[in-house]
Amino acid sequence: MARSPTHQQRSFCLGRVEANEYIKLKKFKDYWEKGLPYLDEVTLKIVPDPTVRMTALRSGDLDMANWLPLEEVSTIMKRPQEGIQFTAMLWTEPLSRLQSGQTAF
Repeated sequence: MARSPTHQQRSFCLGRVEANEYIKLKKFKDYWEKGLPYLDEVTLKIVPDPTVRMTALRSGDLDMANWLPLEEVSTIMKRPQEGIQFTAMLWTEPLSRLQSGQTAF
């Protein structure tokens, strides 16, 4: 199957999905730039409870999280010593639409 340049620009592809637990993204072996991405795999843990998500973020069980309660964000921003940084990401394609082996991002 011939791949388009857009397809080869993706750094990870869908690996394993365990419903309501995690989504594993694996390194896309045909990535256009040799040696990248540096990570072999990324695990996206599904943590529906915002309190549990914040606790996991603070304890280091999560490296990043989304959909944090606004009151928690404002509290953390007042405590830079916790080392938590904020950024915004925009998904153009929901991960739920991906099939196994398809590139994610």
